[in-house]
Amino acid sequence: MITEFLRSIYTDGLHWPAEEAAQQALLEDAAFFSLSAYIYHELKRSGKWSLLPASSQVALKDKADRVLYHSLLIRRELNGLLARFEEAGIRVIALKGVRLAERFFGHAAARQTSDIDLLVPPGDMDRAVALANAAGFLEKDELEIHHISYYKSLGGRKLGVELHHSIGFETTAEIDISRLWDCSEPAKGCTFVRELPLQETFYTLCLHGLKDKLTYKHIIDMAHLLVYHGESLRWEELWHTASREGTRARLMTALSIVYRLYPDLARKYPLPGRAPVVFWSDRLVRDYMLKRQNAGYYAYLLLFPLLYMDTNRQRAAHLRHVFFPPRSATPVQHAAYQGTGRFQGMLHLYKYRVSSLLKRRSP
Repeated sequence: MITEFLRSIYTDGLHWPAEEAAQQALLEDAAFFSLSAYIYHELKRSGKWSLLPASSQVALKDKADRVLYHSLLIRRELNGLLARFEEAGIRVIALKGVRLAERFFGHAAARQTSDIDLLVPPGDMDRAVALANAAGFLEKDELEIHHISYYKSLGGRKLGVELHHSIGFETTAEIDISRLWDCSEPAKGCTFVRELPLQETFYTLCLHGLKDKLTYKHIIDMAHLLVYHGESLRWEELWHTASREGTRARLMTALSIVYRLYPDLARKYPLPGRAPVVFWSDRLVRDYMLKRQNAGYYAYLLLFPLLYMDTNRQRAAHLRHVFFPPRSATPVQHAAYQGTGRFQGMLHLYKYRVSSLLKRRSP
């Protein structure tokens, strides 16, 4: 049901069910996929808000207002952090989050977010950590291995700041981070606070969406930029970059899944070839988000990345990381196993995986 509704957002009509139970189910799906605020703002923007029944308007606005409150708190914290980076003379790029919403979605709360993601040059990471600590982000996530994360309490919740030196895929692609820094532009009134232009914003959104298994939120991110900014993208250059950095199949996969939902976009911005065949479905995405650790969940985690990689070398690197992860990953979120030997850590990793599979956990 959520699929048909999301498809209709960018068409002339609006697929909103007449039955009250179906309306409630759709609202619950929108909240589950973190799309309530986006739907609210997009229906307002497009003039379709009046097509919703009054009860649905009240429920959707209530959810959007909650997102608004938290987004404004996050924006305040983000702006404070960026001011510290600017004053310290450290380059930084805010990835996704409220900055993306403000620049491309029309409002800081039009795209729900839960944390702050910052891209920092590797050589400045220690100084960036010190700035985050000075801003009150003091509780470190000792279990995170892909970036450095710190938390603080904000509005009754934990707000995290994630400090990245790359956008991921270090072992399975050759993404040129220096290129992103070179093409970044100073934010208004700043020198060291930078922003990615549309071209690189779209590129990184596609890759980030794949890394997070392409939930509806990621699909909407890409679709929204295509609908409103697609004609400004330099497509030939985009595909050339993806081929050079070993992400061509990933980009084609991400777009092919977007095009399942929005076939009109496929006709307007066709792929340069046949996209990899991937298994993606509403059910698999739900299981992934709910962490239902069943056979399908683990197959999705393992096989989905294998299918969208460009080369067998990339697939081999991915499998090595999955089955023989680096030492820092083997404790598997169990602090008691940190500092143990390599064999003990690997043994615990597989015991955890097997027990999770057999238990077939439910939320």
